[in-house]
Amino acid sequence: MKLARFLAQVHSRVRVPIHDEIDPIGIILSWVSAHPHTPQSRSLTKGCLAVIAMEGEMSDADLWALSADALALMDRFAVEFLAKRYAPTEIETIAASLRKIAG
Repeated sequence: MKLARFLAQVHSRVRVPIHDEIDPIGIILSWVSAHPHTPQSRSLTKGCLAVIAMEGEMSDADLWALSADALALMDRFAVEFLAKRYAPTEIETIAASLRKIAG
């Protein structure tokens, strides 16, 4: 599915949103670093990189791999990114970190 549809599906499945004060990317990076080979980590990484690139194809499996917490983190990251709350240099660092973790 296209990125926009994936993000709409993620948003519709979030039960408890992440508070505004919490930066989701720090939690996402910690999680995928600790568990890089799980389906959830691969989906989080793929989703975040697609958001950063503003394009990408996501599968139904990517959506189903995300736990309730991961859905909330992915949703919050997309909102923060689209609201331009990250500086361009931060985005480059985030993308490089995700690519490195993904191997």
